[in-house]
Amino acid sequence: MEKKFLSKLIPTLVQELGRQLAHMHLHNTRHQGGDDVISKYGFHTTTSCGSGELDNTWNDDWVDFYVRQRILPQIDRTRDQQAQQLWSDVTNGDCMTSLFPPSLQIEPCLVHGDLWSGNCGEDEQFCYLFDPAVFYAHHEFDLAIARMFGGFGSSFFDAYHDVIAKEDGMEARGMLYDLFHYLNHWNHFGVAGYRSASIRLLRRLACL
Repeated sequence: MEKKFLSKLIPTLVQELGRQLAHMHLHNTRHQGGDDVISKYGFHTTTSCGSGELDNTWNDDWVDFYVRQRILPQIDRTRDQQAQQLWSDVTNGDCMTSLFPPSLQIEPCLVHGDLWSGNCGEDEQFCYLFDPAVFYAHHEFDLAIARMFGGFGSSFFDAYHDVIAKEDGMEARGMLYDLFHYLNHWNHFGVAGYRSASIRLLRRLACL
Protein backbone atom coordinates (compact mmCIF):
# COMPACT_ATOMS: atom_id res chain seq x y z
CA MET A 1 0.00 0.00 0.00
CA GLU A 2 1.29 3.44 -0.95
CA LYS A 3 2.20 5.70 1.97
CA LYS A 4 0.25 8.96 2.03
CA PHE A 5 1.17 12.16 3.83
CA LEU A 6 -2.14 13.80 4.63
CA SER A 7 -3.09 17.16 6.04
CA LYS A 8 -6.30 18.77 7.24
CA LEU A 9 -8.90 19.23 4.53
CA ILE A 10 -8.92 22.55 2.70
CA PRO A 11 -12.35 24.19 2.13
CA THR A 12 -12.67 23.20 -1.53
CA LEU A 13 -11.99 19.56 -0.74
CA VAL A 14 -14.38 19.64 2.22
CA GLN A 15 -17.11 20.53 -0.27
CA GLU A 16 -15.98 17.77 -2.62
CA LEU A 17 -16.00 15.29 0.26
CA GLY A 18 -19.64 16.15 0.93
CA ARG A 19 -20.53 15.42 -2.70
CA GLN A 20 -18.52 12.21 -2.83
CA LEU A 21 -19.97 10.94 0.45
CA ALA A 22 -23.49 11.43 -0.89
CA HIS A 23 -22.61 9.53 -4.07
CA MET A 24 -21.15 6.70 -1.96
CA HIS A 25 -24.41 6.59 -0.02
CA LEU A 26 -26.36 6.30 -3.27
CA HIS A 27 -24.15 3.61 -4.77
CA ASN A 28 -26.11 0.64 -3.44
CA THR A 29 -29.53 2.01 -4.38
CA ARG A 30 -28.34 2.60 -7.95
CA HIS A 31 -27.84 -1.14 -8.24
CA GLN A 32 -31.41 -2.00 -7.20
CA GLY A 33 -32.55 -5.04 -9.16
CA GLY A 34 -29.00 -6.21 -9.81
CA ASP A 35 -27.14 -9.13 -8.30
CA ASP A 36 -24.87 -6.88 -6.23
CA VAL A 37 -27.54 -5.00 -4.31
CA ILE A 38 -27.47 -5.19 -0.50
CA SER A 39 -31.04 -5.34 0.78
CA LYS A 40 -30.37 -5.72 4.52
CA TYR A 41 -28.76 -3.68 7.28
CA GLY A 42 -25.49 -4.77 8.84
CA PHE A 43 -22.26 -6.11 7.40
CA HIS A 44 -20.68 -9.44 6.52
CA THR A 45 -18.17 -9.25 9.37
CA THR A 46 -17.77 -7.76 12.84
CA THR A 47 -16.37 -4.23 12.93
CA SER A 48 -15.60 -1.82 15.76
CA CYS A 49 -16.03 1.83 16.64
CA GLY A 50 -13.18 2.44 19.03
CA SER A 51 -12.45 -0.65 21.10
CA GLY A 52 -16.02 -1.95 21.19
CA GLU A 53 -17.09 -4.61 18.70
CA LEU A 54 -20.29 -3.93 16.75
CA ASP A 55 -22.98 -6.51 16.09
CA ASN A 56 -23.42 -6.42 12.32
CA THR A 57 -25.73 -9.43 12.02
CA TRP A 58 -27.88 -8.84 8.95
CA ASN A 59 -31.33 -7.45 9.69
CA ASP A 60 -34.22 -6.68 7.34
CA ASP A 61 -35.47 -3.77 9.44
CA TRP A 62 -33.42 -0.62 10.02
CA VAL A 63 -35.18 0.55 13.18
CA ASP A 64 -34.94 -2.89 14.77
CA PHE A 65 -31.26 -3.09 13.79
CA TYR A 66 -30.45 0.30 15.22
CA VAL A 67 -32.39 -0.23 18.46
CA ARG A 68 -31.18 -3.76 19.19
CA GLN A 69 -27.73 -3.84 17.61
CA ARG A 70 -26.45 -0.31 18.16
CA ILE A 71 -28.18 1.54 21.03
CA LEU A 72 -29.20 -1.27 23.38
CA PRO A 73 -25.67 -2.76 23.68
CA GLN A 74 -24.33 0.71 24.52
CA ILE A 75 -27.08 1.32 27.09
CA ASP A 76 -26.40 -2.05 28.72
CA ARG A 77 -22.68 -1.34 28.78
CA THR A 78 -23.17 1.86 30.79
CA ARG A 79 -24.83 -0.08 33.67
CA ASP A 80 -26.55 3.21 34.44
CA GLN A 81 -30.08 2.80 35.81
CA GLN A 82 -31.20 6.26 34.74
CA ALA A 83 -30.04 5.69 31.16
CA GLN A 84 -31.69 2.27 31.09
CA GLN A 85 -35.01 3.64 32.35
CA LEU A 86 -34.97 6.54 29.90
CA TRP A 87 -34.21 4.22 27.00
CA SER A 88 -37.13 2.05 28.06
CA ASP A 89 -39.31 5.17 28.01
CA VAL A 90 -38.06 5.95 24.48
CA THR A 91 -38.75 2.49 23.07
CA ASN A 92 -42.11 2.09 24.82
CA GLY A 93 -43.39 5.51 23.77
CA ASP A 94 -44.17 7.07 20.42
CA CYS A 95 -40.61 8.12 19.60
CA MET A 96 -39.80 5.54 16.94
CA THR A 97 -43.15 5.94 15.20
CA SER A 98 -42.65 9.69 15.18
CA LEU A 99 -39.08 9.50 13.84
CA PHE A 100 -39.73 6.76 11.28
CA PRO A 101 -43.21 7.24 9.77
CA PRO A 102 -44.38 4.83 7.04
CA SER A 103 -43.79 7.55 4.45
CA LEU A 104 -40.04 7.55 5.14
CA GLN A 105 -38.29 5.28 2.66
CA ILE A 106 -34.93 3.99 3.95
CA GLU A 107 -32.60 2.05 1.68
CA PRO A 108 -29.46 0.31 2.97
CA CYS A 109 -26.34 2.25 2.08
CA LEU A 110 -22.69 1.78 2.96
CA VAL A 111 -21.69 4.26 5.67
CA HIS A 112 -18.27 5.13 7.06
CA GLY A 113 -19.68 4.82 10.57
CA ASP A 114 -17.19 7.07 12.40
CA LEU A 115 -17.06 10.12 10.19
CA TRP A 116 -15.39 12.92 12.11
CA SER A 117 -12.71 15.30 10.87
CA GLY A 118 -9.92 13.29 12.54
CA ASN A 119 -10.70 10.38 10.23
CA CYS A 120 -10.13 12.22 6.98
CA GLY A 121 -7.36 14.14 5.28
CA GLU A 122 -6.08 15.39 1.93
CA ASP A 123 -2.91 15.45 -0.17
CA GLU A 124 -3.68 18.68 -2.08
CA GLN A 125 -5.46 16.68 -4.78
CA PHE A 126 -7.78 14.13 -3.23
CA CYS A 127 -9.59 13.64 0.06
CA TYR A 128 -9.30 10.37 1.94
CA LEU A 129 -11.37 8.66 4.62
CA PHE A 130 -9.84 6.14 7.02
CA ASP A 131 -10.46 4.29 10.31
CA PRO A 132 -14.05 3.36 9.38
CA ALA A 133 -16.68 1.38 11.25
CA VAL A 134 -18.52 0.41 8.09
CA PHE A 135 -21.92 -1.22 7.75
CA TYR A 136 -25.07 -0.84 5.68
CA ALA A 137 -27.36 1.69 7.33
CA HIS A 138 -29.61 4.71 6.88
CA HIS A 139 -27.55 7.36 5.14
CA GLU A 140 -28.40 9.99 7.79
CA PHE A 141 -26.40 8.03 10.38
CA ASP A 142 -23.10 9.17 8.83
CA LEU A 143 -23.95 12.84 9.34
CA ALA A 144 -24.39 12.56 13.12
CA ILE A 145 -20.79 12.48 14.31
CA ALA A 146 -19.80 14.84 11.49
CA ARG A 147 -22.07 17.43 13.14
CA MET A 148 -21.13 16.56 16.71
CA PHE A 149 -17.41 17.27 16.61
CA GLY A 150 -17.29 19.80 13.80
CA GLY A 151 -14.40 20.29 11.41
CA PHE A 152 -16.36 20.06 8.16
CA GLY A 153 -18.29 23.31 7.94
CA SER A 154 -21.51 24.23 6.20
CA SER A 155 -20.07 23.73 2.70
CA PHE A 156 -19.71 20.00 3.40
CA PHE A 157 -23.38 19.62 4.37
CA ASP A 158 -24.61 21.92 1.61
CA ALA A 159 -22.75 19.88 -1.01
CA TYR A 160 -24.05 16.64 0.47
CA HIS A 161 -27.65 17.82 0.38
CA ASP A 162 -27.29 19.09 -3.17
CA VAL A 163 -27.05 15.38 -4.02
CA ILE A 164 -29.30 13.88 -1.32
CA ALA A 165 -32.04 16.23 -0.19
CA LYS A 166 -33.00 16.59 3.45
CA GLU A 167 -36.12 14.68 4.44
CA ASP A 168 -38.76 15.67 6.96
CA GLY A 169 -37.77 14.78 10.50
CA MET A 170 -34.04 14.59 9.77
CA GLU A 171 -33.09 16.91 12.62
CA ALA A 172 -35.08 14.87 15.14
CA ARG A 173 -33.63 11.59 13.86
CA GLY A 174 -30.23 13.19 14.20
CA MET A 175 -30.70 13.15 17.98
CA LEU A 176 -31.17 9.38 17.88
CA TYR A 177 -28.09 8.96 15.70
CA ASP A 178 -26.08 11.32 17.92
CA LEU A 179 -27.04 9.15 20.88
CA PHE A 180 -24.97 6.20 19.68
CA HIS A 181 -21.80 8.28 19.52
CA TYR A 182 -22.33 9.97 22.88
CA LEU A 183 -23.00 6.60 24.53
CA ASN A 184 -19.99 5.10 22.80
CA HIS A 185 -17.75 7.92 24.05
CA TRP A 186 -19.23 7.61 27.54
CA ASN A 187 -18.43 3.89 27.54
CA HIS A 188 -14.93 4.46 26.21
CA PHE A 189 -13.82 7.43 28.25
CA GLY A 190 -16.17 7.66 31.21
CA VAL A 191 -16.21 11.44 30.98
CA ALA A 192 -19.09 13.07 32.87
CA GLY A 193 -19.85 15.35 29.94
CA TYR A 194 -20.63 12.39 27.68
CA ARG A 195 -22.98 10.95 30.30
CA SER A 196 -24.74 14.30 30.64
CA ALA A 197 -25.12 14.63 26.88
CA SER A 198 -26.46 11.07 26.63
CA ILE A 199 -29.01 11.61 29.41
CA ARG A 200 -30.10 14.92 27.86
CA LEU A 201 -30.67 13.27 24.48
CA LEU A 202 -32.56 10.38 26.05
CA ARG A 203 -34.87 12.81 27.84
CA ARG A 204 -35.57 14.72 24.64
CA LEU A 205 -36.24 11.53 22.70
CA ALA A 206 -38.58 10.23 25.40
CA CYS A 207 -40.70 13.35 24.95
CA LEU A 208 -41.25 12.86 21.22
